[in-house]
Amino acid sequence: MQRARLAMQKQEWMEKSRAICERLIAHPLFLHANGILVYMDMKNEVCTKQIIRAAWEQNKKVGIPKVQGKRMEFYEICSFNETAPGTFGVCEPTAGKQIFSEGMLMVMPGVAFDRKKNRIGYGAGYYDAYLKAHPDMPKAALAFEFQVLREVPAEEHDIRPDILITESTIY
Repeated sequence: MQRARLAMQKQEWMEKSRAICERLIAHPLFLHANGILVYMDMKNEVCTKQIIRAAWEQNKKVGIPKVQGKRMEFYEICSFNETAPGTFGVCEPTAGKQIFSEGMLMVMPGVAFDRKKNRIGYGAGYYDAYLKAHPDMPKAALAFEFQVLREVPAEEHDIRPDILITESTIY
């Protein structure tokens, strides 16, 4: 899956990312959220900058993850200038305060999914651990349609998103 993502041409990646982001921004989970906790894309994941900009335009708080040892926490950013490459080369907050409040929407990445919204992440379990501590948080995952398989292996502790959005549908 990662190789297939990396093989996408820039124009295709941008167009599909835009379509996915527009679906999320128009979805009630986003519209009714006080803020978003959102990944910073890497290696041709669905680009999240459009979502972040839309949240700021709607006066929503935006938090991005920072990996600290075996934990991941989210810190508020008000500008992309408040980020720099960190763990795994992913942009992380350079300052700011830890963020969590009721009414936040989690926007999570993944390597592969199935139509039941089972998710294969990158193997470190950061999102599962974070979401286990915040079980009532609404969750949306973003993926390209080719990342959605008939079935992916899932374990009992894996946390599924409430919705999975691709460029062609919402599961």
